[in-house]
Amino acid sequence: MAGDLRVAILGCGLAAGLGNDETVWSHPRAIAELAGLRLALAFDPDAARLAAFCAQWGCVAAESPESLLGQGPDILLICAPTSLHEHYLSAALAAGITTVVCEKPLVGDADTARRLVKAYGAAGHSLYVYYPRRWIGAVRELAAEIAAGSWGQPLGFHGWYGKGVLTIGCHSIDLIRMLLGPAVRVMALDRPVGGTAPGELTPDIRLGLASGVSGLLQSYDYSRYALTDLDLLFEEGRVRLTDLGFRIQRWRRVPSPHFAGFFELASEGPAETDYARAALGLWRRVRDSHGGAPVVDDGDCLSLGVIDAVARSLQTGREENVHSGD
Repeated sequence: MAGDLRVAILGCGLAAGLGNDETVWSHPRAIAELAGLRLALAFDPDAARLAAFCAQWGCVAAESPESLLGQGPDILLICAPTSLHEHYLSAALAAGITTVVCEKPLVGDADTARRLVKAYGAAGHSLYVYYPRRWIGAVRELAAEIAAGSWGQPLGFHGWYGKGVLTIGCHSIDLIRMLLGPAVRVMALDRPVGGTAPGELTPDIRLGLASGVSGLLQSYDYSRYALTDLDLLFEEGRVRLTDLGFRIQRWRRVPSPHFAGFFELASEGPAETDYARAALGLWRRVRDSHGGAPVVDDGDCLSLGVIDAVARSLQTGREENVHSGD
């Protein structure tokens, strides 16, 4: 409709949601669901993919990225390969696009991310980095519960990841930062695993957090199957996010019914999450924040700082500090 915020998208591949079935909420589906937003423009260098995307979502195909930006969309969504993010983010800033949503990771290294975040902040523009599991309702509820102290102090964590620390491992690193706080130390141990993306690193990673808690992200052969699994231990229980994020399970510390004077973990049973609708939470926030105070989501700078430290640790064979960039 005439008053809707016009969204343009650069990149129409898997990250954009082309071909996703009705059970998985892509960016275009979330935009279509929310009043006040309209997917207006799209560009992809693959002409056939662009035509299919525009036919599926009812938007107009732009001839080039420059043509798309020149039409002045209210919001730009970047779903292109990570190698193109820096160029598109800089071009959007120069074109005066005041709200940009970028698929994770923002760029390939922390220094570049910090520079872009600083530039967007100085211009008063909003920049969101989309990590879908941040927007799972149960994950956001858990973050609030941890902050309120209902789980007690964290004791440790363990996760599995494959395909590369920048491509897939960043999801777990981001969740750990969101739930338990930033990592300040990294020790990485390289070992051969299958299914690693070209040019990527998939080591076992021991993370030491600012709180003093430590844990392990363990690599596996991603070519066998996709897996997202993060297990968190607290003084008062345990929480595990599994099944790619579609399921969460909680256990609470209770007096043992078997041994007097001891405590056990009692399962509250697995519960389905709203992961299939995670994009809806992001786009509601983007819509509602548009035109207000700028939102510069620099959480990815911290995650990319961890990934940079992983690379250094593999080179030196030692534990490395995570650079803050201050």
